[in-house]
Amino acid sequence: MTASPGPGWYPDPERPGAFRWWDGVRWGPTQEEGGYRPPEEHEPPADSSDETPYVHGDYGASPPPSSGDAANPYADYAGAPSPYSGEGGIANPYPADTTGAGPYGPPASGPVGSAPSAAGPYGTVSGGMTGGQGAQGTGGRAVAILVGLGAVGLVIVVAVIAIVVNLLGDEPVEEPQEAISSYPATFELDVPAGGEATQELIIEEAGTYEIRVDETNGEDPVLNLRGPGGEEWEDDDGGDSYNSLLTESLDPGTYEMVVTEYSGDHLTVEVTIQQH
Repeated sequence: MTASPGPGWYPDPERPGAFRWWDGVRWGPTQEEGGYRPPEEHEPPADSSDETPYVHGDYGASPPPSSGDAANPYADYAGAPSPYSGEGGIANPYPADTTGAGPYGPPASGPVGSAPSAAGPYGTVSGGMTGGQGAQGTGGRAVAILVGLGAVGLVIVVAVIAIVVNLLGDEPVEEPQEAISSYPATFELDVPAGGEATQELIIEEAGTYEIRVDETNGEDPVLNLRGPGGEEWEDDDGGDSYNSLLTESLDPGTYEMVVTEYSGDHLTVEVTIQQH
């Protein structure tokens, strides 16, 4: 038998709903049904120190329960009826659970005490990844990110190229690196927007020279020729359409030819110089 509990008020083993004083050795007088009173309001019986136990039938021979048997808390003590069983008893609010179901129904899988099911409390997982599937999913996401970054980079490169082409306009024409001294001569010049293009001409033999400037991008060229003695000649539309044309008698010397665009736009031209 387990150790007897200490003094206190406990449910009367003979009268369900009533309480009874236990002094640690024996029961005190039976209390009225539902008439529980705290110890400070009701002292234990005066003869509670008597070592003679009560006889079952007077006040009962069983001490209060000392173990947690929810089905019958008085099962440890022979002869003590359970308030939750027998005639006149009340329904047991703590029925023994032999199914392992617990208060929320049977477990998802496996017997009581077994390892939890991989399905979890909400059934089998319908999606998601485990093990190698997780690694494959991660790799797929990485590939998708790399492809996306590559596409963005390509778009940026194309945009930059388009901007550069728009700023430069037509393909620039390389200017002659040296002065021109032999005629007839033909070359191209590129005039930047708002700027000018220059070319040095060396006349070794006096004579009449024709200088023709023809646009190649639909703009309006303006020709200016500066002589070694400070002379200056200019033409805007002396040639075909908006093209420039100068026909002058030139003495030997070094001349500077300057080409601009009438409205300050970008201009490309073809220049032809010949001696008559």
